[in-house]
Amino acid sequence: MLQFKDDWFSDSIESWSRRLGPMAGKPLTFLEIGSYEGRSASWLFQNVLTHPDSKLVAIDCEFKPNFWHNMKELGVVNTPRLETHTGISMEIAPNLPSYAFDFVYVDGSHEPTHVLCDLICALRCLKDGCWMCADDYPYVRAAVDSFATTLKASNREFALQMERGGYQAWIQKLNHFPHWLAGEEHKSNPFTHLGQ
Repeated sequence: MLQFKDDWFSDSIESWSRRLGPMAGKPLTFLEIGSYEGRSASWLFQNVLTHPDSKLVAIDCEFKPNFWHNMKELGVVNTPRLETHTGISMEIAPNLPSYAFDFVYVDGSHEPTHVLCDLICALRCLKDGCWMCADDYPYVRAAVDSFATTLKASNREFALQMERGGYQAWIQKLNHFPHWLAGEEHKSNPFTHLGQ
């Protein structure tokens, strides 16, 4: 039986079912920044990441005991379906592959600069046409709004929609990020001179 002490996710199930439900049964790769007890991860494995080749990559500073209990209950511990990274997302996420994830959930630190870094990494990791979700928008509004403003100024095409009574910001990546933002060498990189 799954075990949880807190429930900050159930109010999101309707919007998650609507957006992510149609993806169920496909070989998907999702990224979750901030896992806590694994309530959202458990829901994903039970309702969306149902294909045997689907995978969740989870980052958290400290996975709670209930997280490991719940993942064991779901049978994904020590399998290719679950990859965990313990540590600070700003140090881990930049090392993840570009254009590799079908969905990214940002629910880690609520410190604005941390959230902004997570969003930037999430956009790089996200496949074109896919969505990311930033939780607790009222508390991370400065970061999300700055992120959206920067995308507009950079002529990046994206969609921004609010869910759960304005508590979650859903951002859809509609076009490709420049190659140099994916960590590849590119002659048009305007930052190549920095640090020289």
